[in-house]
Amino acid sequence: MRYSKTFLKKYFTSKRDTSGKHGFKSERGYILPSVMLIGFLVISMLFSVFVIVSFNYRLDIKRFNKKKYELVCYSAAQKHLRYFSHENGSGNYVTVVDSCPVLVTYGMKGLYYSIQTEVKKTGDSSKTLFLFNRFINPEFENALIISKPNANLSVAGETRITGDVLTSSTRINRGNIFGLKSTDKNYLDGKITANNEIRTKLLADTLVKNLFTFVPDSTFTIYEGNASLSPVEIDGLKNIIITGDLRINGIGGSKVNYTNVKIKVGGKLFIEEGTELKREVEIYCDSAVAIGRNVKLENAMIVTRSGISVGQGSELQYVQLFSTKSIKSDEAFFKFPSVLCLYIETTNKKNYRNQMELKSTILNGSAMLVCDIAGLSGNQSKIIIDEKSVVHGMVYSENYAEIHGEINGSVYVNSLWYYKEPTQYLNWMIDLNINRKKFDPEFLLPVGFSDEQKYKLVREAWIY
Repeated sequence: MRYSKTFLKKYFTSKRDTSGKHGFKSERGYILPSVMLIGFLVISMLFSVFVIVSFNYRLDIKRFNKKKYELVCYSAAQKHLRYFSHENGSGNYVTVVDSCPVLVTYGMKGLYYSIQTEVKKTGDSSKTLFLFNRFINPEFENALIISKPNANLSVAGETRITGDVLTSSTRINRGNIFGLKSTDKNYLDGKITANNEIRTKLLADTLVKNLFTFVPDSTFTIYEGNASLSPVEIDGLKNIIITGDLRINGIGGSKVNYTNVKIKVGGKLFIEEGTELKREVEIYCDSAVAIGRNVKLENAMIVTRSGISVGQGSELQYVQLFSTKSIKSDEAFFKFPSVLCLYIETTNKKNYRNQMELKSTILNGSAMLVCDIAGLSGNQSKIIIDEKSVVHGMVYSENYAEIHGEINGSVYVNSLWYYKEPTQYLNWMIDLNINRKKFDPEFLLPVGFSDEQKYKLVREAWIY
């Protein structure tokens, strides 16, 4: 087959790669853009890997520093507990731990000892709130302690005590009361210890008394008249005085706000039905306090010279309630560590019949009746715990206690009180149900009970 010269020339020209101003060329076109695209993708991939590795490295460093600063905060709190006097005043200072300056702010919050520590470094910081309570006193190793000197003790009804009894006498008479069952001879699973010098007061009551003399300082803003606030609005509050009544209602706000705010209420306080409030707050009220039904309340301290009532279905935790008149709880649930404290000023005889009453209530914590003078003649103030209530923790009364419910822990009273018409029975153990073996070994007392400064962490909250 013959080809013309013109055909051959065109054929070989088309098969030959050319270079010059047109660059590299294949049958399908130029290859340089493809090479550049591939190179760009490779470089992009390598850069992405570098960015991810660098980010993870910085994240690891941040996590390491965060953990370090958390440990520094905890160490600063422990250092404070070792070297500083407690329960007297409040303040702040800077200390150095592991070459890190730490701001330490300390003071009492009710019957908790509060320490807040803060580390600030360029790009990293940590702030922590610690609440401490006391290890239990030796007296509370017993199931029942009756501190009244020369008390004549009797037992009747379906009394069952698991644990030891500390009283002024080893003799306990078995009595009979019409309408009550006879006491089993093995009602006591423990021993009786006699001591006629049992302390009638274990608590430094000035810690409670001082709460009722709270005076707002210059940091407080004054709001005239009544006020209604939601948890969201309270979340943004600073210290405030409300001259009238305060109503708190609704849900929302921060899950938990650890920046403490103080509110002084000149009138009544109402926490209305269904409200959920978890903010760190101290409320000092001049009149009655009503916590409605199905309220969820955390991290609050409420102090009033009038009465406090807690409605059905309410749940409270890290809550402290202080009153000089009455505390009444109806079908409420107090989670650990909760403190209910009634303070009796015996200089005013109108206080002699004030009482704390728990009805169908579960209390994980401490029920306390504190008097300026323990066991004063004529004073009939008392703690009443009905047969449907359960206390996991401590019942402490410097006057009377009338106990019908279940106590899984320890009871410390000046005198037991029981009434069956027409007779009043003092220091009769009637239908008592106390089990010291069910006392949670991790239970801690409110601050102010021990002569020795032995604290244990009851709550730790990392703010940031």
